[in-house]
Order: sequence, then structure tokens, then C-alpha cells
Amino acid sequence: MLFQAIDDKENCVAVYKDMCLFKGSVPEGVTHTWSYSTFLSKMPIEYAYLYSQKTLSESCPDYLRDELDQCLGQLTAFTTSLKEAKVDLNQHCFYDLMPESFIVNFCEIKNQISSHIFSNYTRPNNYEFLCDLHKIEKQISLNRLRLDFSRVDITNMNFANRNKLKSAKSATPYVRYNIFGARTGRLTTKKNSFPILNLNKEFRKAVLPTNKRFVELDYNAFEIRVLLYLLDKEQPAQDIHEWNVENVYNNTITRDEAKTRIFAWLYNLDSKDTMSEGMYNRDQILKKYWDGQAITNPFGRRIECDKFHAVSYLVQSTAADIVLRQMIKVNKMLEGKKSFIAFTVHDSVVIDMADEDIDLLREIKNQFASFEDTQFLTNVSVGDDFGNMTGAA
Repeated sequence: MLFQAIDDKENCVAVYKDMCLFKGSVPEGVTHTWSYSTFLSKMPIEYAYLYSQKTLSESCPDYLRDELDQCLGQLTAFTTSLKEAKVDLNQHCFYDLMPESFIVNFCEIKNQISSHIFSNYTRPNNYEFLCDLHKIEKQISLNRLRLDFSRVDITNMNFANRNKLKSAKSATPYVRYNIFGARTGRLTTKKNSFPILNLNKEFRKAVLPTNKRFVELDYNAFEIRVLLYLLDKEQPAQDIHEWNVENVYNNTITRDEAKTRIFAWLYNLDSKDTMSEGMYNRDQILKKYWDGQAITNPFGRRIECDKFHAVSYLVQSTAADIVLRQMIKVNKMLEGKKSFIAFTVHDSVVIDMADEDIDLLREIKNQFASFEDTQFLTNVSVGDDFGNMTGAA
């Protein structure tokens, strides 16, 4: 039975069903809705958003377009007036701030769009994965970042970085990901998000943990390790670039030279580096995963592309699919704990770690490093802010 959650927040339980609002509890028998809300965490719900993999507006059929546009215009007007009044929408329940007639009308249109999606789209093969990822994305979006930009030194900052700092300061203090924003499966951030993915390194010290410390889990040279994973080769238990110096380039170059050389070969199909090809066999990978029109990675993600982009799309999509699955694993380990996932940045996951959970760190690292039958060398960094992270055992 179709319904719509009226708010995302766990303490703002309210649902629309059959032209009525139900506050304080979720009525029995509801099964299908547009997107996830935290108070639905234990319920077996189907989400239309995960079927369409598009925004509500992009998913809207033509016959509902005018009605949806009118509702979205009203919503913009309401939210703009609340922002001008300095009302933080994240600190209040949506249904306490909006006219009930508007909520009913908007939810009914969302019901009709959801019904259209369920009738015309096929359930994704990786629905369970997408559902877990959608839940984490929503969970992260509700955690207010603790920011202190006075910690950023602007003494010798150039004009361009001053403008970037100004933009970061004016951004909302919430990280809001789009799980369908990139062809490769990597997360992107929404327009109204704090820019955690492209935040200047010198600005990172302004991002502080809510608990005692940040803990970052990060794979060593992950793109190169993904090549070995795709080739079903064993993962070296040491820094991959040092391993390449010894095992690929016969100790004839430095680590920095090896790092530059492997990437110059990997993404340039015209490169004839026989030493790199001899170990990583790019041609074998292409034959296995590229059909002349698209790559299909080990997780079934298909991306149309020419040969020039095939390797980069394959490596990036495989890396993203592994990291996101590992983040889901870590998130489940933290259920019921004070610690939580603060955000993810490309191939790393950052935990806002409480003292009382620190004993879990070794097991968390072990679980993050272990993917199926593969052990990926994992770096752990700890810091009192995101800009000062140092390695830990």
C-alpha cells in the first residue's frame, strides 16, 4: 500500500496515507513509498526512488508535471520564507512548519509518481545494496557538522582560496550525497550540501568531530589494487608503489617515479610500457570487461563508453562499488553505538568515534580491509579535526 513519510528525522514520525495524515506512528499495511526516512529503518519498504534512480521531478510523468511544478514552487516559497526567518528546517518537524493542505496535496502527487514508477520500472538487481546505501546517505544528511572556520589561517591565502573559503562558510553544515550522481557509482554531493568532497585540504581543520576524534579508513593506492582484484591476483601486504618498484620495475626507479609511471600507463592506451603491462595486463582486463560498447564491472554495473574511457570507468566503478559496500558493513557494526559514520570522501570512510567505542576499531579495520576473499591493505588515520589526521596502528 502506498504512503509517504512527511519528514526524514527519527523523532518526527508522520505519514500520509489515503488523504489522511498520521502523526506519531506508522499505520499498518504500508509497503511502498518514494524514499527512505529514518523511522522506517526496521520496516520492509520498497522505495520508488531506488527503482527510477532519478529525482522526483525527473521521474514525474507528463500528465502530473503541472501539478508537481506548482507544488515544488509552493515548497520553495515556504522554505525560502522560513530561511529568511532564520528557522532551521533540520531542527524542526516539517509538518509543524507547513500548511496541512499543502502537505496532503504534495504527498498525494508523490503517491501518484511513486505508483507510476512501480508500474513502469523494474526492481534493480542490486536493490538491497541500494537500499542500505540510501539509508546511510539519509543518516549522514541529518548529522549536523561541527564547523569552526576560525581555525583556518587566512594570512597568506590567495584570492581564489578566499572565495572558496567564503563559499564553504556559507554552505549548509550538512553533507548531502546523491547516490546516483555519477556514472561510475561514486557519490556526489547535492547542490545544497556542505562541499566535503572538494573541500580544500587547508580548510579541513575547520571540520571537527562531535565525539572525541575522527577515524579515517583508507585503502592504500586503491585504483592499482583494483587492477589486481580484477585480475584475481593476490594483494601485496605492503605499499603498492614500493612493491611495484621491486616486482615490476626491478628496482630501477624510485617510489615516486613508479607511482607516476603506473598511472601514466594505466589511463593512456597508447602507452607501450611492457613492464607495467606484464604485471597488470590491461589488455586482458579490457577483453574480460569491455564488450566494445560498454564495460560491465564485477558488480553488474554497466557503463556505455568507448575504448579510451573503458579502463578508467571500470577501475573507478569497481572501486566505488567496493568502498560503498564496505561502508555499509562498517555502518552495521556501529548500529546502536555512539560512534557513527560522519562522511565518506572518495575511497575513504570517516567515523566520528566516541571513546566508549574505541575498542571496536581493530575489528572495524579488519572488516573494512576484508572484502570477500580479498585483503586490501588499509590505512587508519586518527585526528582531533579532519585536517590533522595521523596514521595509527
